[in-house]
Amino acid sequence: MLQPVDAFLERLPKPFLVALGIALVMIIGGVNLLSLSAKHFMSLYLVPIALTGWYAGGMAGGGIALLSLMYGLLPALLSGGFPESWGEHVVSGSVFFIEAAFMARLRGKFDSLSRMATLDSLTGLPNAQAFFELMARETIECEGQNALTLVYVDLGGVDRVNRSLGHAAGDQMLCTIGQVIKQNMPRPDLIGRVGGTTFAMLLPHASAENVNATIRQVQTRLYEVRCKSLLAITFSISVMTCVEAPRTVAGLMHEAENHLRRSNALHHDALNIVQIDSASALH
Repeated sequence: MLQPVDAFLERLPKPFLVALGIALVMIIGGVNLLSLSAKHFMSLYLVPIALTGWYAGGMAGGGIALLSLMYGLLPALLSGGFPESWGEHVVSGSVFFIEAAFMARLRGKFDSLSRMATLDSLTGLPNAQAFFELMARETIECEGQNALTLVYVDLGGVDRVNRSLGHAAGDQMLCTIGQVIKQNMPRPDLIGRVGGTTFAMLLPHASAENVNATIRQVQTRLYEVRCKSLLAITFSISVMTCVEAPRTVAGLMHEAENHLRRSNALHHDALNIVQIDSASALH
C-alpha cells in the first residue's frame, strides 16, 4: 500500500517536496494558533520534517525543522507563556533538528545499500535483477510499438585465463570488457552483467543502421582489447531486434539466451543477428 505512495514522492522534484513540507508546517501552525497551545501539536511537526528530510535531503529537512520551531513558539509568545516554557521549546527544537539530520543520514545509508543490492560487485555494472528491471521499464516506455534490441556478449576462454594467470587476471579482464562495452554504448546506463562471463545491452528506439553501427564499434573495441592483452579469449555476440517491443521481457531474453548458447558451442568468435517482426513470434 505504501509502495505506490513512495514511488510517487520519489518522482516529485525537491522544490515541490520542500513546498509541501512548508504547507504542512503552516497547517499545523494554524491549528496551534487557534488553540494557543503548542503542547498537543508539537509532535505533528515531526511529520513534515521526516518527509522533507527523507525525500529532499538534510538541508531541506533542517529548514523545515527551523520553520516548525518558529511556528511552535508562536502560541507561547502570543499567550505570554514563553519565559515559563522556554525549556520545553529548547527540547522540541533539538528533537526537530536531530530528526532532520537522522532522516537524511538514514536515507543516505538506504541509498547506499540499494545501490549495492543492484550492482555487480566485480564490475560495478547493474546485476541481472537490476538489468531485468531496466529492461522491463524500457519495454513499457516503448509501448509495444517502437523497436527494441537486446544484445548479449559472452566471453569464452575465461576459465583458461583463470587457470593459467590466476583469478585476478580473469576478473580484471571482465572489468575491462564491461567498461569497454559501456563506453561504446549510446545509453551507458542500459548495460549489465547478467552472468559469470555474460553482459547484456539494451538499445531502445534504435534503427537497424544504428544497431549495426553500435555492434560493429563494440566488436572492434573488444578485438582491440584482446590484441593488447594477448589472451586467448573469444566473443560470442547475440543480437535480437524486435520491430515491435514485446509486452514482456522474458520471451526476448529467453530467445537471446538460446542463440547465445548455440554461438558458444562453436568455441570461436561469433555474431548472430536476428530480427523479429512481431512480438508474438517470441516463445
